[in-house]
Amino acid sequence: PDCQGPANPSCRLDHFAGLNALARDPAGNIAYVYAGSRQPQDGELIFLVTSSDGGATWTDPRRLSPPRAGDRRVIAVFPAIASGGVGDFRLVYMDNRMGAKSWNNWYRSTTDGGATWTTDVLLSDATGGAGYIHPGGFDADYGDYQGVAVMDNGKTIATWGAGYSYWGPGGTWI
Repeated sequence: PDCQGPANPSCRLDHFAGLNALARDPAGNIAYVYAGSRQPQDGELIFLVTSSDGGATWTDPRRLSPPRAGDRRVIAVFPAIASGGVGDFRLVYMDNRMGAKSWNNWYRSTTDGGATWTTDVLLSDATGGAGYIHPGGFDADYGDYQGVAVMDNGKTIATWGAGYSYWGPGGTWI
């Protein structure tokens, strides 16, 4: 997608390219998530493939983010994934389904190795606290920073960068 346009002003042209993450559960099942597009410079989606044999074979790609918001394509980026046990994977990603300068961070999980997923849960629900945060989301990702982990108590924690633009200023949100 065009990173220089209104979706995310003033970031590098290759900013949304090739982002991915990998997690392995205690039984050796692998979940690989990646951001990609099937149409050049027109939206981006989060996809998942899984392997239950150490990576020798993989499932067909499965889309985990919404492709459209009204009449426009959504840009979904910065996937991060972690395992919380056998078949348990936790995914976070960012998208602009709410519109330009209305980015948000989303969470989904599975307990059956990726066969079924929960619906999206909004993580970036702050409505203020910094000038780039507003009720619709935040102006832009701040860099391409994102992470997720499963704590000893089974709860999920996620972090991401949000700001006025790719170049900032901005901050880290948890």
